[in-house]
Amino acid sequence: MKTTRPSGRSMSSKSDSPLKFCDLMMTFVLQMMIQQQDQTINSIAGTLSTIAQQAGLKGSEIQEHNECVASL
Repeated sequence: MKTTRPSGRSMSSKSDSPLKFCDLMMTFVLQMMIQQQDQTINSIAGTLSTIAQQAGLKGSEIQEHNECVASL
């Protein structure tokens, strides 16, 4: 059975299979890459949250030390 591509070239159904397989593989690879990026972004977000908490704690401690020094 022959089909026509949008370009006007005809091709048999058999030659469509490798193209479809390649498209499916590319879709799968892209989905895996997006999943990996999502995991990396979530990890970075967790790290940034930890850093923000540590910065807040250090700021509070510095403020307490400044108050102690000022009272001397």
